[in-house]
Amino acid sequence: MALKPLEVIPPLTRDELYATYGDFTSISRNITSNNNVTVGQLIDFTSSGVPYGFRFRTRSISFYCSFGCRILGYISQSYAAGETSKLIDRPELTIPNGGGTITIPWALSVEFLEGGMLNPRIVSNEAVTGGYSFRMNVMGEIISSDMDTDADMVAEIWGDSITWTAGGDEGGLTIPNLGDKHYFARICEQLKKDGLSIWRSNKGFGGATAKQVVTAIRSGYYGRTKSQWSRLKLLVIGVGTNDALTGNATSTNYSANLKFILDYVFRNAPGVAVLLMGQTPTDTASRIPNLPSYRTVMQSMLTDPDYTGKEIRYVDTTVGFDVITANFTETVAGERLHPRWDTGGLIMYNQAYPVVQQFSFYIYNT
Repeated sequence: MALKPLEVIPPLTRDELYATYGDFTSISRNITSNNNVTVGQLIDFTSSGVPYGFRFRTRSISFYCSFGCRILGYISQSYAAGETSKLIDRPELTIPNGGGTITIPWALSVEFLEGGMLNPRIVSNEAVTGGYSFRMNVMGEIISSDMDTDADMVAEIWGDSITWTAGGDEGGLTIPNLGDKHYFARICEQLKKDGLSIWRSNKGFGGATAKQVVTAIRSGYYGRTKSQWSRLKLLVIGVGTNDALTGNATSTNYSANLKFILDYVFRNAPGVAVLLMGQTPTDTASRIPNLPSYRTVMQSMLTDPDYTGKEIRYVDTTVGFDVITANFTETVAGERLHPRWDTGGLIMYNQAYPVVQQFSFYIYNT
């Protein structure tokens, strides 16, 4: 059966982005609150984001807080994507009691990719009555996020935070600095060891649902040149965990969105190998009811007549993945969701890599 035509909304040009969003020389956030603060209170502040298809390279980041606090880092939220999930490469920075300003130079800053949102997470070191103020200013430049590589092959990953997050700071910053353990990073590293000239590309974003990936497709977030599409040999797709957060995304809707994604992929890269990563197990009650039906939908894509002749494989991530604290960043039963990349991520790699080795691009090039 022929693939259905898709309406693709062209992405904004750089000039159009500037006209719409400004010159992006800085991203600022000012907050004034009349609330009191207790010692040890955790407060998250949200900044502005960056539109699809572009990223913001920081030159410096400054924070002002009117009370003494520890800055723990940032949370990549809502359409954030990237391989660096910490704002700083140390556990914390401190503003002394009474308040003050601290500046983080470019060497310790990061890039906010495709809609990335800077969320400083601070913990109060002193009690405050009568209110407080907080200011943040991020200096930087807008840059393109095109796939820029001369490698013969590209492996890419799309999906939600469990799929894309290459740092280990999910789950309340409890498990730091595990980015090099991410299962997709392990896959690409092993492909290189097996002799493939391959480039790792990360196009996931935190909080993504299948519907939001469809929206991102329409926005041009996944757009690229014909020659770039031709080099895409492996695409890992992992969506569903966030869809399962509520009962609104029925299995029918999930299936329709997943098929939209696959239609778009195969229209642009007919010979790409697609690896569907099933949703990892969890004990968060809000997600459990819907996940089995999503896994069934994913598996059904392998035999869908619309994709006859296409290379699609599925990984059942529930096999051998025990819902125990050692496999997750969260340490409280009932909240375990994000895999630790040195344990849960290793399980995912061991599940996925033998499946990757069955794709023709691997067989013909090793």
